[in-house]
Amino acid sequence: MGKRAQWPAEPRQYHWIVDGHNAIFAHRDLEAMQIAGQRAEARRRLEEMLEPFARRHDLKIQVVYDGNRTDRNPDSKRGGRVSTIYSLLPEQADDRILLIVSSRVARGEKVAVVSSDRATLGARLPAGVLRIEADEFLRRLREDRPRKEGERPEGDFGDIERHFLDLDEQRGTASDAPPAKGRGNGEGRRK
Repeated sequence: MGKRAQWPAEPRQYHWIVDGHNAIFAHRDLEAMQIAGQRAEARRRLEEMLEPFARRHDLKIQVVYDGNRTDRNPDSKRGGRVSTIYSLLPEQADDRILLIVSSRVARGEKVAVVSSDRATLGARLPAGVLRIEADEFLRRLREDRPRKEGERPEGDFGDIERHFLDLDEQRGTASDAPPAKGRGNGEGRRK
């Protein structure tokens, strides 16, 4: 059974397989698109998020989605760093992922599977396969990308700001009040 894994120190040592819809539903904006019927756009945005990670670590990623009854989905893509694969009904994406994983493990490759699906997929992964939770993977993608000078990290930091504003209020030093004697102006420091 694939174990839930620590983030690998060397991502390029692994062949990466992403459970596409699982990852989409782990990302608030992509999930909203999916629910609103913008499925192709949600898939495209997920793949765009994966591309810089694949490029930076010189690796290839396969994204597997549940498919339909067509032989080839119009938005599937092969080649490049990020490729997409659709299962063919009645096959599910989990079945296709297991087929790919088993083939790569049989060739002696290391495999990392991105999926939060513990019961139907995680429990069936072969021993030694890393399973990384989709939300953890997406968080790592954000952290992994290089930042431009002065760029703030993504996320809502309002709770942190509120915490410090509350502390200021409790101390009676709200930001619109003049600084208390001995604070911020060098006075009152012990030498």
